[in-house]
Amino acid sequence: GKVRPSSLLILPVVKDIDDGKNNEDTTTDVALLVGTVSGVYVSYLSDETHSWSRLGTCADCPLVLVTGMSYEPSSDIIIVATFGRGIYTIADSSTVLRNTKNKTLNK
Repeated sequence: GKVRPSSLLILPVVKDIDDGKNNEDTTTDVALLVGTVSGVYVSYLSDETHSWSRLGTCADCPLVLVTGMSYEPSSDIIIVATFGRGIYTIADSSTVLRNTKNKTLNK
């Protein structure tokens, strides 16, 4: 589907390109990102506990009301609009999503 600016994003989590395997299917999971009053939180469809984790650090996106999000696939950047604190970008978002997923599922 189309990715539209909003406080909800559904993004594929892709394998690390340098994993040494030649596999055409690079999607490993689906991430659900939600903008909240305290930043961006993410949950993964493969997580049977349906737990939520904060995406990124306070430097990436502070604990502030998120009013909109968008994903730019050509540059792999998540753009986060906040109320009163400006716009933040999470660069190399595929890696950030993979790392967050690994931390979440390994708790």
